[in-house]
Amino acid sequence: MDQKVALCTICNPAVPTPKKKRGKKKAKGQWDSNDEDESDGPAYPSGIMKPDITFFGEKLTDEFDDSLAEDRERVDLLLVIGTSLKVSPVADILSHLPHSVPQILINKTPIRHINPDIVLLGNADDIVQYLCAALGWELPPPGPTDPSYKSNTNHGSVKDTSGSNNEAPGTSQVEEPERVGDR
Repeated sequence: MDQKVALCTICNPAVPTPKKKRGKKKAKGQWDSNDEDESDGPAYPSGIMKPDITFFGEKLTDEFDDSLAEDRERVDLLLVIGTSLKVSPVADILSHLPHSVPQILINKTPIRHINPDIVLLGNADDIVQYLCAALGWELPPPGPTDPSYKSNTNHGSVKDTSGSNNEAPGTSQVEEPERVGDR
């Protein structure tokens, strides 16, 4: 991946580099150098474009609030996966929903300041795989376009209980996640 800073094409139009004229060379004094002086320009070029993310402390758009208000009456289940729920306003979503909406937390560690209906602790990938297997849903295999894909990694969520390695894909037993605090 080419790691370049995105620059605004209006603020920073592509300017051809001027060719240096060959002329008489000026004699350099004791303090002269080829390096440019620090005061010649800003440390960063103008027009640096912001990535399509929300930075910590940055206010969300009104679209977030509008969507939350619209979805509040339509949601029938909330899955919270892999978070500490310490940063607002996302952390406040749980309190904006009606108490009749079941909430399931899937996380490596418990979150003490919320009280979801079901808490499943462990690796989120393994737990989601278990739930899909229990519901009879087929998950697509991870591939090179999946950011969590690692070519030679055993995710450890599928347990071989047959004693042989010649079973059909999808027939292995998936380990049940640890369930905490049944209500």
